[in-house]
Amino acid sequence: MEKYFYRVLSWVFKSINWVKDYVFWGEMRKKHILIQKNGGQIKIVVKDHVQFVVEKQMAIDEYAKKRNENACIENAFELAVDGCNMIFFDKDKYSLAFWIKGGRIQLDLTLGKKAGTMKYFYPVLGVLADMGFVRSDFVTSGLTMTNPPKYNKYKVDKTRGGVRICGFFERWTGGAADFTKTVFNEIYKAKKGEMKITVR
Repeated sequence: MEKYFYRVLSWVFKSINWVKDYVFWGEMRKKHILIQKNGGQIKIVVKDHVQFVVEKQMAIDEYAKKRNENACIENAFELAVDGCNMIFFDKDKYSLAFWIKGGRIQLDLTLGKKAGTMKYFYPVLGVLADMGFVRSDFVTSGLTMTNPPKYNKYKVDKTRGGVRICGFFERWTGGAADFTKTVFNEIYKAKKGEMKITVR
């Protein structure tokens, strides 16, 4: 009896590792595993990334027809963290880009002298500071073994002819949406018009 117990236990651990490896490498190969419930049945669906992103983009566009801009930004972040790699916001002549990896949101904003965007550097840092962000070069990842501080962080890297601000919102979709609204309305002072939201 004991022999069968260890065989079953071994099979369970091997199966769990196989599923974890499949999900990890599936994500690297741009596959998405979804569990859907239709009526009383549960289905496991595997989609390629292109199809997945097209469906997310259609949902964002459909939502944008019915709601105001603020609600659309929040909805876009909620949808994008489920498996998209990037989300872009474009309005007037301004744009913001966020990387999304494993449900974690990261601002990626490059400001340059040639583009004339360096004047937004301190105002953007002010918005991050108002939201409780602190400057830190220590960035957590999925492999971090220490307990990171409980506040959100940003870091500033010097680039050729400018700076790059990385804000780590982690899974705080509401904060990322508030940041986006504040930057477009109060810092960029973008003209009234339609905001284009794109996911990749």
